Amino acid sequence: MNSDIVAGVAVGSAERIRALTLREGCLFGGMLDPFASWLLLRGLRTLPLRMERHQENARRLAGYDPRLLRPRLVPRLVGQLLRLVPAGAS
Repeated sequence: MNSDIVAGVAVGSAERIRALTLREGCLFGGMLDPFASWLLLRGLRTLPLRMERHQENARRLAGYDPRLLRPRLVPRLVGQLLRLVPAGAS
C-alpha cells in the first residue's frame, strides 16, 4: 500500500485558476518537489491493481454470488460486524 504522499489538483478555466492562485494560493500550498512527484507517479502506476484488489476483497467479504451480479451479505457476518460498531457512531 502506498501512503507516502497526499496531493491534489485544481482543474478549471485559466481565469478560475488565476483567481484561485491569487486569492487562495497560500492555503493550497506550493507545487510538489521532484521526489514527491515521483512518489505520486509511482502510486498512480499501481492504482488500477490496487483498486481491483479492493473490489475483489469487498466481493469476498460480502459473499459475492456471480450468478446474481450483486452483493449477497451473509446475515451472521453482518450481525457480528454490527456488534463491533459503537452505538451512536456516524
